[in-house]
Amino acid sequence: MEMNNSLADSARERYCLLCSLGAAITAVVIGALVLLGWALDVPILKSPLPGYATMKPLTAICFVLCGMALALHASGPTGLATPSAGSRAAPIAAALGAVISLASIVEYALHLDVIDELLFHQTLLATHIPNPGRMDPGTALGLLLIALALAGLDAELPGATRISAVLALLSSLMGMIAILRHLYGVEATYRFFGF
Repeated sequence: MEMNNSLADSARERYCLLCSLGAAITAVVIGALVLLGWALDVPILKSPLPGYATMKPLTAICFVLCGMALALHASGPTGLATPSAGSRAAPIAAALGAVISLASIVEYALHLDVIDELLFHQTLLATHIPNPGRMDPGTALGLLLIALALAGLDAELPGATRISAVLALLSSLMGMIAILRHLYGVEATYRFFGF
């Protein structure tokens, strides 16, 4: 009986890791396609869904970094493969995503444009909208939370795993609110503090 439980747990863990890997690949592909859209000025690639606002280049970079961190973690020593240099790169990729997200939040709070338009400057200015490269503050906060959660997964600190789980849950809840906002057009959640 005990052996059957351990086999079931092992199969469940493997299934969860495969789902994580699938989500990671999806995030990397979406981010890379959006970056390609900005690089080649292809409007259909700049937005994950036609008719919606474009994904900003820094958001796409954070998608790629967080997706890479999740993929490296899911295939790392506690995941599907043996320890490697790639598994040690996971917290670095996540930390870079956290820095970009935090910088976007600081820029929003201070009304600055320092890193928003570093990439694709001319293409962004051609959109003729105010702050054309600025990441939405709710998106930046959600990406900051998920990047911190990914960066802390392998931290050897007491309670780091629980903190990562809480940060990931908060990020997921913010994403759910954004999805509901778009589905039902709830205006109150369009403002940053609506979250």
